[in-house]
Amino acid sequence: MFGKLTYHFPVLQVLAFAAALLLVQTVFSACAVRYSRRFSLVERIKATD
Repeated sequence: MFGKLTYHFPVLQVLAFAAALLLVQTVFSACAVRYSRRFSLVERIKATD
């Protein structure tokens, strides 16, 4: 009645999603490092208090 169901794992979509996540993480990390370099270690510690 319903026929045969076949499932195909979306490999390309998963790889594209993983690449996008990696790109976003890399850009975010680079921006965070650049921003944190503007302040000295002592200033960063004082800011957490």
